Amino acid sequence: MASRPNPIQDLKNDIVSALRSYSNSSADFKVTTKNEEAGTIPYDFFLAKVDPKQVIPRDTKEWEEAQWQMCVLTIYVDCSKIEEHQIIRGTDKPGSINEAIEKVVEEHIKVYDNGNESCPAHYGTDPRLFLIILLPFEIAIGPKSAEAILPPTCSARYKSEFSSGLSDEQMKNMRHRLSLEDENHSSRVKWEEEWTEWRARTARRSTSRNLFSKAIDNLKKLWYKYK
Repeated sequence: MASRPNPIQDLKNDIVSALRSYSNSSADFKVTTKNEEAGTIPYDFFLAKVDPKQVIPRDTKEWEEAQWQMCVLTIYVDCSKIEEHQIIRGTDKPGSINEAIEKVVEEHIKVYDNGNESCPAHYGTDPRLFLIILLPFEIAIGPKSAEAILPPTCSARYKSEFSSGLSDEQMKNMRHRLSLEDENHSSRVKWEEEWTEWRARTARRSTSRNLFSKAIDNLKKLWYKYK
């Protein structure tokens, strides 16, 4: 009986093969996979790519929640058995180690999208979601996509895309698949619009509350003045 496909293990094996080829080394590269909270990953590796325009307001409850509610599938590769010059400057091979590993990821994306003789299409995890970090050199490759958190309330337009007509409470568990490669990609535009509109709605409510509070204060002053 044929064994079940294991695309994540295949990806890790191919990353190691690319590292060995690029560094001209047969060293043992230890590879581990973790689903990390976004806030535990260096900012430039993930959150800066997800939200470069800072549509999620910083120094707010929403920003704090984004850092632990958003996760990133992370492949850590321990490259401590080789010297820095073998991986930073490479050997006599053209291109960088980033390009070599990106090529591996692209091949696995093709398999994920189209399948092959040993693995059906869309089996396992989309390779676009993986962040690959080479330690201890802090070299990051990817991810190409992210499952991004939505604002506390979404527009009726956005919710209408779900045939079940989800409530705001149900929408809290939803994630928006976001392309990180093209800042003008429709998925990014739609996601940024939702956050921008939510901020505008929140600002209007805040202004209304402030005006109402001010009116009440003025009435209290008049009452105390003439009682």
